[in-house]
Amino acid sequence: MCIRDSVEWVTAEGCPGYLGDAVAAPLLRVVAPAAKVFLLARDPVARFLSQLAASFRHDERRAPGAGKTCSDRLAAGASRGVDEDDEYVAAGSYAVHLDAIWRPHFDDERLAVFAAEWFFPSGPDNATDVADAAHRVLVNFLGLRSWSPQALEGRDSLAYGREAWLARKAGDAAADDDAPRWACGDGDLADLAAFYAPLNGRVAGDVARAVATYAMIWDRKFLLARLPAWLTPNPPRRALYAHLQRRLESDWV
Repeated sequence: MCIRDSVEWVTAEGCPGYLGDAVAAPLLRVVAPAAKVFLLARDPVARFLSQLAASFRHDERRAPGAGKTCSDRLAAGASRGVDEDDEYVAAGSYAVHLDAIWRPHFDDERLAVFAAEWFFPSGPDNATDVADAAHRVLVNFLGLRSWSPQALEGRDSLAYGREAWLARKAGDAAADDDAPRWACGDGDLADLAAFYAPLNGRVAGDVARAVATYAMIWDRKFLLARLPAWLTPNPPRRALYAHLQRRLESDWV
């Protein structure tokens, strides 16, 4: 970060693949020792479904019949449960990667975890307020001087354009009522939710610590009262995941 002509300039780099890359953290610590690192953690089951859908469509376009289904990825059925070594499953094991790769090189002052759903709200009440509050906390963590909601206006990929973007995409392709060919069944979803539950509990502590450290008191209460369901004790959200699978099949995300 630098200030030039009274304007703050920040250099940033991001990639989902960095989280589980054993080389990324030590290399970043060497080339940019003052860097701050933050993770936008998404519901790991939803993340798994999204990656599975995208990969299946990509592989099917290249060679019909080559796409891997949910059962292929979990590679076990009832006898083995979730295959935690599968790369798609492992990508959602945020706590494992944070502890093994990132914490040895970045302390709590330079590493923070936030709930991705705060930054990309898609419909709950006060969605705009949630996104504003989340960005204020992130700005404080990064040590920037101010946050303006106008910074998001007109960007379809971020909070203020989210509703219009969803409506437009939904109009382009209506959701299929049938389960997609790659879909996870109820048992698969329950197994995934159970596998991630203890890891999610550890991530919830990281999220709460970041908010408690970097949020003003009014934002702190507001955000912690709106923790995404996957960060709080809850039964498997099969209906929600089934709906997500149908929407992903229509290529809206």
